[in-house]
Amino acid sequence: MVQPIFDFFTASILGNAFVRNDGSPELAFWGMIVGALSNIFLDWLFIFPLQMGIKGAAIASGLGQLLSCLVLAFHFLRKKGILRIERFSVNVKQCREVIVCGLPEFVIQISQPMTIFCYNLVILHYLGESGLTAFAGVTYMMVIMLGVFFGISQGLQPLIGTSFGRRETHKVNYYFRAGLLINLILSTLLYSIYVLIGPYALKLFITDNTLIPLAYTALKWYGLAYIPAAINIIYITYFLSIRKSGQAFWISCSRGIVLNCLLIFTLPALFGIKLIWLPLLIAESLTLIFATLLKKRKSTKNIIADRTEDCLEKRMSQDNL
Repeated sequence: MVQPIFDFFTASILGNAFVRNDGSPELAFWGMIVGALSNIFLDWLFIFPLQMGIKGAAIASGLGQLLSCLVLAFHFLRKKGILRIERFSVNVKQCREVIVCGLPEFVIQISQPMTIFCYNLVILHYLGESGLTAFAGVTYMMVIMLGVFFGISQGLQPLIGTSFGRRETHKVNYYFRAGLLINLILSTLLYSIYVLIGPYALKLFITDNTLIPLAYTALKWYGLAYIPAAINIIYITYFLSIRKSGQAFWISCSRGIVLNCLLIFTLPALFGIKLIWLPLLIAESLTLIFATLLKKRKSTKNIIADRTEDCLEKRMSQDNL
């Protein structure tokens, strides 16, 4: 049961990326919507009316991803884009390039569970099980906030990538600045809403009302880190889109693994539990400074110029051969 679900889930993620970058962002959007809504409905249907329990939930997840794949398949059946499903031979060089380009995204995806895991160890040590319960409620709310930022970055990726491929420097810079502004506004707005409704929203996830004040304090400080995090995500997307995977990788590592894990363990140990909710904010802020410096080292115009020179050199070498 697990293997088919994993296959459909993987196919849905890959298909969504291919369809979105091949000129059909609307279909990619509906593919995700159909998969999510059908999963929710089928979960209810199999678990409650049909009384199928965990098995029903697993079947619902698989069917939801299958429906998403079917929606995305229309893009290839209509043959409106340039991508086609055909037989291919494995190319080691291309596989290496895919792995290198995918490393920053891999770090992004594992950074959230790693951060939560490290936080759980520290919170359990200093605050006990009650602290874990309070922190769990906060992470549920933050997942929604993080999903918005990733959605914006994924929408920008094909726009920046296509403009970079066409050497349209002004468009690359425009989309980059637009992404920064959008994520900055949305993160500030969502954080403000969370602060306003926090004590009430946390009751949806925490049944013990005595833990709400602790959870609300964690929400205010831990959630504040998602404002610079939203901007860092745009920086990572920008560097990936202009084929600068190294810069994207180092930004991902600094915010997701190195600084986070280091500060989570050291700050409370050195300065007490009053700073237990600050490591993520400090890590994201330092990463933002690091990303800004990387961006200033070389402008988009110079990057495109270097890429043009590389292409000309390759063509000249091929002509000589």
